[in-house]
Parts: sequence; structure tokens; C-alpha cells
Amino acid sequence: MFYTYTGCDIVSSFATKGKKLVWQTWNAFDDVTAMFCTVGDVPRDIDDEDMAMLERITVLLYDRTSDMDNIDEVRQHLFTKRGLSMESLPPTKAALVHHAKRAVYQAGHIWRQTFKATSALPSPGDWGWRELPEWKPLWTTLPEACVSSRELLCCGCIKGCRGRCKCIKAALPCTALC
Repeated sequence: MFYTYTGCDIVSSFATKGKKLVWQTWNAFDDVTAMFCTVGDVPRDIDDEDMAMLERITVLLYDRTSDMDNIDEVRQHLFTKRGLSMESLPPTKAALVHHAKRAVYQAGHIWRQTFKATSALPSPGDWGWRELPEWKPLWTTLPEACVSSRELLCCGCIKGCRGRCKCIKAALPCTALC
């Protein structure tokens, strides 16, 4: 489970976080070990207690000194107070849930049945995947920032909106940022 959660050929890894750093973080927060073993041996849905453990180890992975447990609050803190780029931030909780499901599916369902002649696998759709023409990871259930945060749109007009700015093209009224 550790290997899949931190990234393998089927499950994504955390950007800029290699196995060595994750290993050191795990050694500093070994409370998650029992959960990794349990979920890997007997695959099951990630419950709130499991998610809290995964959130905490992910928080520590991105900020070793943080005493926060909520990954979304850590994202906000790292972005606003430390000025990290979007690529350097931890995933949102919504994305982390699907990441954890994919890790459980790979470690607990697929790898656990490696030596069986025929595998009895649940649908990947219940484990952080979605079926288009082919199975693809479901990254998050949150809307894209460009759609959900239209109020952050700023046209950049110097002397007020003239009709050819981003606000007018997006059929939005000008915001206080304009």
C-alpha cells in the first residue's frame, strides 16, 4: 500500500516528492503503518479515520513542521504564506480521496490476487477511475478553478472596460479586480 500510495506505474505520485522523502516522512509518522497494512491485506473503502491518517501523512510530506491536519487548509497556507506555485501544492482533499482509492484498488485488489488463476475484481469505477472510451483516473470531483472562480477574472483594462475585454467576452459583469 505504501508503494502504490506514493506512486507506481498505475497510481500517480505526488509532484516533486520522491520515494526517499516519502520514506523519511513515513518513518517520522509511523502511525499510518497499521492502516497501510490493513487496507493492503483486506481491501475496503477508505473510511474517515483512514482518510485522516492519509491526510496527515500527506500534510507532513509537503510541510514537515505543520501541525495542521486538514490538507485544504495546508494548501491555502502554503500558497498564501509561503508563496508556493500551484504545481508545488499538495492535492485537494477531493483529489486525495480518489488517489487513495486508486492506491487501495491497485494494492489491495489487483496485487493481492496476483497469483490467482482468475481474479475477482470490483469495477474500477468505484475506486477512483472513470470509463470513457477507456479507463482513466478520476482526478477530482471539484469543478475546475477557471469555472468555479469566475469572480477572480480580471480584464486588465487601464481606463475601464471598453467591450473587448475578458469580462465582456465571458459574458460577466466587471468585478472589483477590473
